[in-house]
Amino acid sequence: MVECILIGAIRYTVEQRLVSCNEVTRSCCKRQFIEENNKKFFYMDYLNWSLHKDLGIIYDLNNIPSSICINIAQYLEEMEVSVKVVPELDQGKDLLKKYIEQGTRVVVISSGTIYNAIPLKRAIKVIRKISSDIHIIVCGNYIYNKWKTSSQKEWEDLKNTLNADFYITNAFEKESIYKLIKKCIKGPLSADSEDLNDIKTTCGKGVIKFKYFDYTYENMAFVNTSVGCTSKCSFCNFPIRNSSYKVVDYEVLDKWLGSLAIADVEFLSFSDDTFNAPKKHFLEVCKILKKYHFKWFAYCRIKEMDSQTLDLMKDSGCLGVYVGIESGNNTILKNMNKGCNTDDIKKSVQLLRNKGFIICAFLIVGFPGETDQTVEQTIKFINNLKIDFFTANLWYADISTPVFAQKEKFLLKGEGFEWRHFTMNSVQASHLTDIVMKSIKNSMWVPNENFGFQGIVYLLSRGYSVTQVKDVIKGMNNILFKQV
Repeated sequence: MVECILIGAIRYTVEQRLVSCNEVTRSCCKRQFIEENNKKFFYMDYLNWSLHKDLGIIYDLNNIPSSICINIAQYLEEMEVSVKVVPELDQGKDLLKKYIEQGTRVVVISSGTIYNAIPLKRAIKVIRKISSDIHIIVCGNYIYNKWKTSSQKEWEDLKNTLNADFYITNAFEKESIYKLIKKCIKGPLSADSEDLNDIKTTCGKGVIKFKYFDYTYENMAFVNTSVGCTSKCSFCNFPIRNSSYKVVDYEVLDKWLGSLAIADVEFLSFSDDTFNAPKKHFLEVCKILKKYHFKWFAYCRIKEMDSQTLDLMKDSGCLGVYVGIESGNNTILKNMNKGCNTDDIKKSVQLLRNKGFIICAFLIVGFPGETDQTVEQTIKFINNLKIDFFTANLWYADISTPVFAQKEKFLLKGEGFEWRHFTMNSVQASHLTDIVMKSIKNSMWVPNENFGFQGIVYLLSRGYSVTQVKDVIKGMNNILFKQV
């Protein structure tokens, strides 16, 4: 009998995304979707509607399980818990119903990238309709961030709204889920996830057979080889949530990649916070990758680029990188504690371009010290770099990040998307983000939500050439830019 079902993603509409948005968050959302014939579409949805509706083809990144989802499932299998993965709720409703009716008692929802409670609330309602006494565990970035940044009342209100049984809020997601599943199966349980921090379990090194999938694997997979980040950027909470850096067992990784190769998966997108550092780990992973013939992309630290490193990446199948450039102003980079300057970035980007890598860059607009002039410098800087793709995000003032230790220095008030500091406020910064999006002409804008840089890899995995990917994104950008 299947003991646990793991749901990896929950689809949501543009209209659901816009619920409860204020002036600033609505302006952020408008950079993520296009409107045509009185319908609102995220980019992948528009692609399906405009190009594929007559062909019966559906492109959906949600059909590919996230690396977090796979890691949880693999861990549970190794701990001898029978688990099945439903990559996306709507696509997997029939499977979900089948397993619950056959006696499955626990459903785990990995909240992933969502921005309000509506998708989770809908998923839990669907599950409760199938079985009112099923145990529902919710984990993931949305739950962690809400727990970390909410008042006690806000957190309690969210839990009452969602109506799940347990919420994983610590860094030990896999272990906490395992412990909860075992207790749920044995009998009644009343415990809060905050009490699970003392869990100590061990994990084996079995051959990965992907027994937890009941569908044909696509031509792309998400993989991660480490947890945590060795960088200390002041705007980021990743090193805080995963304070200890851990790497995968290389024997297990080899078997994992071998299983994907046998399944004819061709494209990989690595989800490591930083793939190319520490270097010792990076070299070990590249050595394993060279045994196969994958085409892959990864998040890489811009300062760690050198000719030897890039040659190794190229030899092991790397097609492109996701890099955090963030700004074209050295004062902003220093305030962010990026550990690099614009000269370092120019040197690395030139190396990447010379060796033929696809470059996808993240920018942040509005960090303390940002002004109209620094934004103009960033626009000019990125235009001169001539990278392939970029996205620009309004700075999110996460109170758990290191920059808040300097809030007096920066005269920082507020949080989330409602903030002000000594050089601007979030309303001004959101307007400047629109300007960045439209003013960078030598690189192509890519929206984050329901597409992102992974959407580029996905289209390549479906047979598009890089030129074709750019053409379809350009067409959608032309619509977007007219409405923003």
